[in-house]
Amino acid sequence: MVSHVIFDLDGLLLDTETIYEAVLEKLMKKHGKKFTKELAGNIKGQKERNAIEYLLKEVRLLSKECIPMALCSGSRDKTYTPRKENHKWLDLIPMRLFAGDEPDIKEGKPKPDCFLATMNRFPNKPQNASKVLVFEDSVNGGKAALAAGMKCVMVPDDKYREEAKKLKVDKVLNSLDEFKPEEFGLPAYD
Repeated sequence: MVSHVIFDLDGLLLDTETIYEAVLEKLMKKHGKKFTKELAGNIKGQKERNAIEYLLKEVRLLSKECIPMALCSGSRDKTYTPRKENHKWLDLIPMRLFAGDEPDIKEGKPKPDCFLATMNRFPNKPQNASKVLVFEDSVNGGKAALAAGMKCVMVPDDKYREEAKKLKVDKVLNSLDEFKPEEFGLPAYD
């Protein structure tokens, strides 16, 4: 049974990764390099989905049931703050960790450091890492969750779906509306 939930931010909760990819592609082209699908997959996992209503449903359910939740992002708080202005529902997730602001987090995903640090900051700590469910969209994020010993539900972009399935995470979904909380010992939707 899951007792705590961690959400990735970029690409899962907010569709910012398509913007990052366009910027990286321009930057690399300027320096005579090519931005490939493989490079994009190594950097992050991206997707474009309109799943906010399902996400809100899940976050509200977890909040109502007092399931501890956190955001865990490789970015910095200063880049998050302006983005959340149009997404006030993110305030339902009380705890946030921005790995880019944490000097003690030496390595990003696929290393488990950010998820382990997030788990250890919950005021009411989980019994162990296997009681934590991570929602991720990127292959590196899925690898990080598994390396941390946590359960993982992935909602990858279609172009990374096969790679995500090879990770053997707990679930690979096409969209968040396919998520069934009761499969993880969480309360079912009303």
